[in-house]
Amino acid sequence: MDDPFAQGTAYGLKAKLEAGGVRTVVDEVYPPNTTDFNSIAAKIASSRADMVVGGTQYQDAVNLIVALQQLNYQPKLAAFSTAPTNPEFSKAIGAKTEGILAPTGYTEKATYPSNVEFVQAYTAQFGNPPGEDEANAYTTGQVVAAAVEAVGCAEQGDCQQKLVDWLRGNTVETVVGPLSWDAQGRPQGAHMIQQYVNGEIQIVLPGDTKEADIVYPKPSW
Repeated sequence: MDDPFAQGTAYGLKAKLEAGGVRTVVDEVYPPNTTDFNSIAAKIASSRADMVVGGTQYQDAVNLIVALQQLNYQPKLAAFSTAPTNPEFSKAIGAKTEGILAPTGYTEKATYPSNVEFVQAYTAQFGNPPGEDEANAYTTGQVVAAAVEAVGCAEQGDCQQKLVDWLRGNTVETVVGPLSWDAQGRPQGAHMIQQYVNGEIQIVLPGDTKEADIVYPKPSW
């Protein structure tokens, strides 16, 4: 999709794949209001690509997958940004989700010490475990608190630069795992990879947090 988030995800992965020797055979960008994916699906199917990677939101991924299903195209691997995390995704594509991958920044099952406490407290208060948005908000609080405690101030002015300098030189343990930052302030923590395994979303990468082994090749659509 012609969208900063979707393209950032797709082209970031594209660069890493190509650096690893994976050849790009089809590269399509479409407007956010696209609903007809027949022509794009036809290009993908005719290329006989081994994998399909979608920088997608939700409905565009569903429409693309349905169009590919109609052409009987079967990749060995399929990955989409955000769409597979939607509760309606499985039903929308005919419950043929097995093996589909997606990135995620959080799982309530992660065993990071602060996350165990966070999930227990959140579930006790709201009756259900936290999601990625709630975890990201809590992580922000953890990061700020760690910096303020280490530097010993929180005022406007010189203190702000001290907080920045501390964060760029240290790692903070959070509910989404250990986070550090580069010289430009960009977070260096790695996302996890989740996949539909036996009909359920499971963490398959990285190895220290995985709940199941990665499925490859992807079962038939």
